[in-house]
Amino acid sequence: MNGSRRMTATVHRSKKGFPFEPLVGDGGLERHGEETRPPAFTDEALALRFAEEHTGRLRYVEVWGRWLTWDGTRWQFDDTLAAYDLVSEICRTASVECNRENTAAALASAKTVAAVERLARSDRRLAATVDRWDLDPWLLNTPGGIVDLRTGKAVGPSSRRLSDENYRRRTE
Repeated sequence: MNGSRRMTATVHRSKKGFPFEPLVGDGGLERHGEETRPPAFTDEALALRFAEEHTGRLRYVEVWGRWLTWDGTRWQFDDTLAAYDLVSEICRTASVECNRENTAAALASAKTVAAVERLARSDRRLAATVDRWDLDPWLLNTPGGIVDLRTGKAVGPSSRRLSDENYRRRTE
């Protein structure tokens, strides 16, 4: 195939006979080979680059319509448009890397930045659902770390634990 990458999907049929492709991650979509990459400097390519660079620091919850950022101890709402600024940074970098002047100008435009941010919201590495936050009621997130209330032992904060509550914040 001369180095081209292909993705094949198993399409399932519902009971009514309509074809649909389930989301990746629920076991319905099977990928074969490497992930298909879009052409360089497209909105989709920039959104993938954004997700690759910021997976550990950003999450987007569609129901809330908000980005959350990891501050080192907990997840908090992004009230300063930091996620949008980080997308803008990705677009500026791509603009500098691009050899075509008219394409470079388009990459740095507000239209492209907004499109990349919208696409990044749905990336499985960044998207989160409301029910994923604070899953374990026995874990208390404090400024000094997470305390397991069953054992009394403290563990360090981790962005992998989707904890957005902080004891100090709740008591203020």
